[in-house]
Amino acid sequence: MNPRIQELAQRAGGNPNYRAFRGHFLPPPPDYIDPATVDLEKFAELIVQECVQVLVNRNAPNVYGEHIGVEEIKQHFGVK
Repeated sequence: MNPRIQELAQRAGGNPNYRAFRGHFLPPPPDYIDPATVDLEKFAELIVQECVQVLVNRNAPNVYGEHIGVEEIKQHFGVK
């Protein structure tokens, strides 16, 4: 699993519940997070915030100090 995605999943409440792992006789991978323990709404919000931050870091602010597209993305996904 991508380390950044793993970190966001953990921040959204995910934890490695190895008893729930359904690996067909294989042990769970070292970065396993039980999807049932992740708050999907929080996880999605964290991903949107991360994308907005990437956009902000790549784009210089306009003459008003605003980053073009950032507020539209936040509003579209309902992120504060």
